[in-house]
Amino acid sequence: MAQRHPATARSRPGLALAPHAVVELYPRAAILTAWFNAISFGAVPDLTECPAALPTDPFHGSETGVPGWQHARLPLGTALAVLGDTGPAYCALPVPGDPGGLPAGAARATDAGQAMILPLPDCSIVITPTSVAGERTVWQATRTDVVPVPTTDLRAERLRIMEFLADAVHAAAAATLPTPDPRDVEQHMHRLRHVPMPPGSAGAAVELARSSATLLAVVQGALAVLPDHGTDAAAVRTALTPLGAAGRRALAVAFSQAGGPDRRGVARR
Repeated sequence: MAQRHPATARSRPGLALAPHAVVELYPRAAILTAWFNAISFGAVPDLTECPAALPTDPFHGSETGVPGWQHARLPLGTALAVLGDTGPAYCALPVPGDPGGLPAGAARATDAGQAMILPLPDCSIVITPTSVAGERTVWQATRTDVVPVPTTDLRAERLRIMEFLADAVHAAAAATLPTPDPRDVEQHMHRLRHVPMPPGSAGAAVELARSSATLLAVVQGALAVLPDHGTDAAAVRTALTPLGAAGRRALAVAFSQAGGPDRRGVARR
C-alpha cells in the first residue's frame, strides 16, 4: 500500500473554525469528494488509498432516512457503497457569515468549515467530519433541501484566482506586518505542492487547488497577524476577506470537479 499522507500537518481532536479560515490545508471533506467521484467514474476502486478518509472511518447517517443507513454507525466505505446511482458529489467550505452555497440549516458543516454534498432526487445529503484523531475521522450525515450543483470552468477560475493572489500579496505587503520565518514559509509552500487528488484527476483541477490554497495561505497568514484595531488594519482586513472567500469557493470547485467537466454527468456505476 502506498504511504498515506495526512490531510493536515498536525492532527487534533475536533474541528473548530474561526471566521475567514480554512481548518486544513486541503480539507478532508474536499479530498473525500474527489475520491468519491473517482470511485463513481471507475478511476479508483475504493477509498483504500484516500489520504484523508479511511473505508473503516465511523459514519453516522441514520438520521437521513437513506436506505441502507439505518444503523446508527457504519464504516464510511460501506455507507458510500450502498448509495447506488447518484449524481457526482461536490464540496463546500463554509465559514460563519459565508455558507458557501449550503442551506442555512447546515450548522454542523459551518462548524467544521467543510462538507461533501451528495445530490439525491428529493434532497441533498451533507457529510461532514465531526472529529479527528490521528488518521481516524468520524463522519456525520445530515439531510437538507436540494442544493444546486455549481459548475465552473476550471481554467477561467484559475486565471481569476491568480489575479486575486496578486491582489492579496499586494494588500499584505502594503500593511506593516511581522515578517514570517522563511523556513516556515518554505515548509508551507512545499506542503502545498502535493495536492491529494486521486489518480486521473484533471490537471486544471490540480492547478486550481494549488493556486487557491496558496491564496488562502496568504490571506490567512496576513489576517492572523493583523492588529485587532486601527484604520490600516481594518482596510487590509476589508481587502483580504473577499479574497479569502473567493479562495474557498475555488478550492471547493477544484476538488468537486477533479474528474473534469466531461465526467460530471457520468452516473455512479
